[in-house]
Amino acid sequence: MTEQRERYRIYSHVTKSSFLHVEDALEIGKLRLFAGHYKKGAGSDQMTAHWHDVADARVLFNDLAWGKAVDYVEYKGTGKGDQAVSRVLKVKAKGDKVWFRLESGPGQVMGQGAVKPKGDPETVVNVPFSTTDSRKMAYAVLSYLQAAEVVDMLRRPGEPDNAGAPGGRAAPGGHGVDSPDQEVEPQQGDEAEPQPQTVDEEAGEILPAGTVGTVQRDTEAIQTFGDLWTAVGKDFDLNRSQALRELGVTRQEDLADEPAMLYQEIAEIMAGR
Repeated sequence: MTEQRERYRIYSHVTKSSFLHVEDALEIGKLRLFAGHYKKGAGSDQMTAHWHDVADARVLFNDLAWGKAVDYVEYKGTGKGDQAVSRVLKVKAKGDKVWFRLESGPGQVMGQGAVKPKGDPETVVNVPFSTTDSRKMAYAVLSYLQAAEVVDMLRRPGEPDNAGAPGGRAAPGGHGVDSPDQEVEPQQGDEAEPQPQTVDEEAGEILPAGTVGTVQRDTEAIQTFGDLWTAVGKDFDLNRSQALRELGVTRQEDLADEPAMLYQEIAEIMAGR
């Protein structure tokens, strides 16, 4: 059975119609941004997630903490062929507001596994912040990252790099474990880094980052939630309740994406374990 755990929620921002949660995914060197739209008494109608590299998060949230004019775009994604999923994070300061925009939808694989959007996104979530609220969130996130780094350093005396980090966690900055997402291209002014790789233990071949382990399932066949629960049970040894928990909800009614997209999201999470 795959070990299950709740993601620690570092910060939550909730408005009358939207929310953004910043969650701990430091075991893969990332933060998980989980956002959605909802209607009072009716639940969520749009939800999506984005995995943000800790090294990039330090820069972005530092700029937000100082109230700088932020205009940030980040492209990520996972999968291969026609089953690729694109995820885009946009953060923009405009007047006395800061907007977080998360997009997800069909993707196109480029080069060694990078993914770019293919057409319009299927899910778009915009979450507004006042400048003060965005600074509060930024300081909370930066404080958490600093504390986590200190704890990891203290718990690995005498160990090279991140080998002794508790639970296999990579130190925030994160090169310890392959990530579930892959950037399309570096931000302006950054140098491109070599693409990380994972190994298919059964086939003995090296796969580009973003490939979901050895799972070779045709997600087009996942048409219903019954198909979804059966697939994640066979591929990841998850029951329905565990799969819902990985998706950040407690009820099936709160899921807004199609079953095939939800399977891809679970596959991304499990690939980083």
